[in-house]
Amino acid sequence: MTAKDATTAGTYAQARRRIDATGLLCPLPVLKLQKALRDLAPGEQVHLHATDPATRIDVPHFCATSGHILRQAHAEAGVWSYVVERGDTGCDDTGHGDTSSRDTGLS
Repeated sequence: MTAKDATTAGTYAQARRRIDATGLLCPLPVLKLQKALRDLAPGEQVHLHATDPATRIDVPHFCATSGHILRQAHAEAGVWSYVVERGDTGCDDTGHGDTSSRDTGLS
């Protein structure tokens, strides 16, 4: 086992919840990820397995727009594995953030 393999294995082992989205197509893998993250405290992690190639774009985009952290992304034999950490950004998981206190600049 290389140092990279050990780091990857350690990250995957830290994930509290695992989601098997193999065989599911967009948008279902990300919707399952979104639902799982809602049940976690900030800093906790989810491990997602998916076979839909679109997750290579969808998962990083979801994390970037919703305030979660993509800790690991790995592909092997047509299965993409992701470790996503729940963020603590006040986002509502839609990528729009908490609109109740947003300053729109309009008076």
